[in-house]
Amino acid sequence: MATIRTRGKKKICYALYRDSAGKLIERTCKTADKKKAQQMADDWERLARPTSQMAAADQMRKEITKLHLKYLGSEAPQMSVKAFCDHWFMLRKGEVGPDSKDLYELTIERFLAHLGDKANDDMFKITKTDIVTFRDEQVKVSSAPTANLKLKVLRMIFRSAHDDGWIPENPIIGVKTAKKPAHAETEQRRPFSIEELQRILEACPNDEWRDIVIRTYYTGQRLRDIALMIREQEDLVSSTVSFLTGKTGTRVILPMHPSYVDYVLTRESGDDPKEPLHPKAYASVMARIRAGKPAATVTISGQFGRILAAAGLRDKKNHKKAEGGQGRSGPRKRNALVFHSARHSFVSHLAGAGVTKSVVMDMVGHGNAQVNAAYTHFEASTKQEAIQKLPDITKSKCSPKG
Repeated sequence: MATIRTRGKKKICYALYRDSAGKLIERTCKTADKKKAQQMADDWERLARPTSQMAAADQMRKEITKLHLKYLGSEAPQMSVKAFCDHWFMLRKGEVGPDSKDLYELTIERFLAHLGDKANDDMFKITKTDIVTFRDEQVKVSSAPTANLKLKVLRMIFRSAHDDGWIPENPIIGVKTAKKPAHAETEQRRPFSIEELQRILEACPNDEWRDIVIRTYYTGQRLRDIALMIREQEDLVSSTVSFLTGKTGTRVILPMHPSYVDYVLTRESGDDPKEPLHPKAYASVMARIRAGKPAATVTISGQFGRILAAAGLRDKKNHKKAEGGQGRSGPRKRNALVFHSARHSFVSHLAGAGVTKSVVMDMVGHGNAQVNAAYTHFEASTKQEAIQKLPDITKSKCSPKG
């Protein structure tokens, strides 16, 4: 039987009831009127534990409309899965960084595609099975960790739908995270060695890609932040480079390694402080952002994969099924070496040189560094001493081409 309890100075009532699986649900009634709150609790429990007759979609819609009219004084508008996902995304996209925004958008796009015509049905028609099959589908085409990130987004969406009263029962409750398949690649992501970085620089098809690799190694920043760098971020007079990281919104100011400074001095320099340092990569990322497409760095990430293949650090991809390839829709192989490995290299090589973890976290703008920064401030000299411990990766056959 549904019960209520009160909380806070205003004695707001909360309903406690069990769903059809026996799970205890707590939900605010947004009123201090105990009699009204008990009615709401009883109604919510009835919807969460429908009879076989009420489980029919049309009957469920009638019940929800009746309750909406009873408590809010108007009929409940129809809210399809697609409509609610679009509504949720519009509310959330301004509250998160670009990377999270891309993840939200990609997850919604993939989930709606998975549902097919059902995406236009009412939210309450979505079942646990719909979500589980989506999770398993994502494991096959990407990886378990990536599938779990998408599952996390769906949890936020359906929790919001339940809290707002669009669904009487949250279908994602009880859906477990994906486990890595037994046949999955066991090789883990790792940093590049110095020799591998030099091979990559030699395999770069042009100066822009050499610029990207060198800047990434000596700053430890993510691909998106490197691709969108503009001239004013590098101050050669003070030998510092600055970032407002896209993922965490952290302000990072780094000393430039002497080899980094020397390399930049060999490159042509314009007068416009807003000029992109990597024009093609900048244009590629911005084109996807302006078009509202998820995974803004997907194109240049693929280009880097081909550079790795040219350097002999990854097998060349074959998308042609007729030639024995898996096709573009097949499951992705998890590679130990990716662009993000350069960021791992920055962290790993500094740690190997004896730089403390807190200093390294501060320098890369890691999310946890935001908490650390509330208690610790590192002097520029501390960072300068740390950055000097990185090796010179530019002394190879990869000097800039004229």
